[in-house]
Amino acid sequence: MFQTFRYGLDKLYYQFPAPNGIYNVELYFTEPWLGIGGSMDATGMRLFDVAINDKIVLKDLDIWKEAGSNAALKKTFQVKVNDGMLRISFPNTKVGQAIIAAIAVASRNGNVQKAPSFQMIKDLNCTGCSINSWLDEGDELFKNAEIQINKLPSSLFGSDWLFAERKNLDDIHFVLTDTADVYLAIESGLKISKEYERLNDSVITDEDSGRKYDLHRKRFIKGERATINYKGVGLIAIQQATNMQPAYDLKPTTSYKSDVAIFNKSVEKKIISNNERTVIKNDDNAEIVWPIETGVADVYSITVKYNSPLEKDIDAMLQLFDVSNKKLVEEPVQFKFTKTGKWNYVNINTGSMINAGSYKVKLVTKNAEGLIISNIDVQ
Repeated sequence: MFQTFRYGLDKLYYQFPAPNGIYNVELYFTEPWLGIGGSMDATGMRLFDVAINDKIVLKDLDIWKEAGSNAALKKTFQVKVNDGMLRISFPNTKVGQAIIAAIAVASRNGNVQKAPSFQMIKDLNCTGCSINSWLDEGDELFKNAEIQINKLPSSLFGSDWLFAERKNLDDIHFVLTDTADVYLAIESGLKISKEYERLNDSVITDEDSGRKYDLHRKRFIKGERATINYKGVGLIAIQQATNMQPAYDLKPTTSYKSDVAIFNKSVEKKIISNNERTVIKNDDNAEIVWPIETGVADVYSITVKYNSPLEKDIDAMLQLFDVSNKKLVEEPVQFKFTKTGKWNYVNINTGSMINAGSYKVKLVTKNAEGLIISNIDVQ
């Protein structure tokens, strides 16, 4: 159950049709990346809220702090449904992205009847067609031909889709019940309306040892009518639209080391573990500045890699300045004792989107003689 998970920002969202009543909701979490190997304190490196039916039930959830890496964390809630729908959302993420591995929902009423499933289309006008749910590999592609799907792009798993007869020459019409992406898998070489975007992916069937159908996509708004010429179409799939951010953990990270660092007289460079590091050499006020560049407008995290041989907590301030030296961010951080040969991390984020351009990250501290700063990572 914990081998797969889903993650994102506020657009990460689930909704389940549920008859009105009382339910037990179980949420299962795991931290698959942060703190792997045990050499890193990942406290505060992923913080997010969880809401059920728009009510916050978990505030600043820190999976690593509660369970560590690659371990199960279960949270259980009793929830009342009043409008026939159970909604689970992640309205605020302070650091990283929200992540969830599994959801279990059980009614307290043993006689509850299953709620009708939500379908993405209505008013279907198509001879011999039916609306199917949960598209998967192994499904037959056509009603009148024993042709199976061998490979399905990940974006299409679980989609609603139209099950029709092959060589159906009639146009297909339907109305979208919510804003959605309509995907068409088309026989290679056939032309299609320019309104559809050609994607760099395909559906592969078991025909001819693997026939490819090129994948195209168009977004329709709620209530809009779609008309599709079925000639040459292998698959019509409908997926609820999402504006989910690109996966935070897969976004590019830029590392800034001591070679670009600018510092005052309380800091020096030393070779430690075969690499040049910045080291605070006395207890006076110490400042280290890293000039950084951001390539796109986004929310950025700033992670400081350090080693602290002092058996006390060291208070410091991380600041972010724009090119005009305007202070955009100022967050307190704390460096903790770190064993020899090990590295630890502190992390902040910009809180809101900043533009592409040049910035400065500044670390300010005192009473920190011996603190070793390896680098900062900006993601």
